[in-house]
Amino acid sequence: MRLDRIDTSNIGNAQEKFDEKVKGLTLQVLQQAQAAKPTRQIRMLFQEHDDLYKQAHAGTITPQEFKKVEKLIFDEMGATKVHTFSEFFMLLIALGISEDAARGMATHENDHVQKALQIGLDAEYALVHSRSSDGKLILHPFMMWEVPVGHDQALIRKVEELVISAPENLSKDDINKLRELKEK
Repeated sequence: MRLDRIDTSNIGNAQEKFDEKVKGLTLQVLQQAQAAKPTRQIRMLFQEHDDLYKQAHAGTITPQEFKKVEKLIFDEMGATKVHTFSEFFMLLIALGISEDAARGMATHENDHVQKALQIGLDAEYALVHSRSSDGKLILHPFMMWEVPVGHDQALIRKVEELVISAPENLSKDDINKLRELKEK
């Protein structure tokens, strides 16, 4: 393919659309940051989500019930979902995170997302703010993924282990979740 024959007339328009999307996401996250819940409450909501996830795996609730309640939990948290790495990375920078720190956070979550997608599960990036007891805003980047169902528990644990252990440098949450999996 010759480079002089590639139509580049829409590149500027695509960049404008991308910039507008990031601006919209940034505004959404900043509005949610103003209404940030206490960190303790956000942690409790994450725990509630983890318990719900376990119920879905155990078959005590359906995947549809899981999705419905999961949406309520993440709405309560004020979570912002982001579909692409580029949007996620640019959103972190727009929130004032240094480029190096944003790259590290985005790359870490991207490793999880890419592993889930590679396995065949839907996955996306997400952000939540919380407020510490001394009033500081805390950003919680994470990834959301579909509940693998319809297989034996050993296979589901293996899939979870692969997704959670995907990043080269595991977070404290990753390490704790892997420990929990091994204790099952």
